[in-house]
Amino acid sequence: MRLLAERGTRNNTCIHQPAREKREGTGLRCHQLEAPLHLAVKNSHIPVIHSLVVAGCNVNIADKRLQTALHLSAELGRTEVVEMLLKVGADLARRNKQGKTALGVAARANEVTIADMIIKAERYYSWRKANPELSESVHSEHPLTFKHDHRNETKQLRSTAWRLAYELLKPGDWKRLAENWAFKKEQVSAIEDQWTGATKTNTQDKL
Repeated sequence: MRLLAERGTRNNTCIHQPAREKREGTGLRCHQLEAPLHLAVKNSHIPVIHSLVVAGCNVNIADKRLQTALHLSAELGRTEVVEMLLKVGADLARRNKQGKTALGVAARANEVTIADMIIKAERYYSWRKANPELSESVHSEHPLTFKHDHRNETKQLRSTAWRLAYELLKPGDWKRLAENWAFKKEQVSAIEDQWTGATKTNTQDKL
């Protein structure tokens, strides 16, 4: 694990360092090897991913599809990995060969929870950028997380939001609210893709 982490902090392009060099006597180059972080994400090796991140691995390195670890974990539904990458500030604007951000990948894969987490992260980091005077002490009582809030103290608030969304708002009202709250076009599109036609039972289970 330590060796994998060390190698992941160097060029972050593939596990074997000679991959960029011609193989002796063959004249071939190694183009198919993947970054250690990508391999760890594919195999859901959380301890390895954590070690790579702590060691300073470039979390925004892209593979041959121009997918970062965040793209890949969103596509594969790796919620814990997404949470880890969002916390260390993975680039949310990076696009793959299809022109999709990690949010777009999550929406396409119907990963509702992950799409929601990425939107929360985008809005959180935008808020922090607009308020640089705020210190990390804001998280002293409640540690930073982008997962669903299941705390008992917020249950009533979540129930009220549920009733507002599904009983009081008219069709299309949520988009006006989103615009009023400065949601980005891609965020609105992702929300629409995820929740339009979704059953209320599945949605309520997530609250």
